[in-house]
Amino acid sequence: MLDLDNLQKLLNPLQDEKKSNEQNKKTYNKSEFKILEKERERREKEKQYYNNLLEAISKSQHLRSEILKGAKSGLDAETLLLKAIDCITLMGNDEAFKKSFYRHFYNKDK
Repeated sequence: MLDLDNLQKLLNPLQDEKKSNEQNKKTYNKSEFKILEKERERREKEKQYYNNLLEAISKSQHLRSEILKGAKSGLDAETLLLKAIDCITLMGNDEAFKKSFYRHFYNKDK
């Protein structure tokens, strides 16, 4: 036979937990929501910035390795210089430096 009293006792903690969760939910007014949304956007941009930075560091380390290997294997100076320019551009996050170099070196934009 099903004991309803015992079943009710088993369900009560679950019902109490559900009620407390509902009470803990906070509703935000418009200004609070806007502040939270701006903070979320700021954090997302910050995350993207650091991901880009890590990617640039990784690429520049790879280029540095290629430059050293190229120098050891006798790669021509122009190719090494171009790799070095790419590496400097990545490390400094300065695309203008690269454009300026190409403009002066080749007398054209790249």
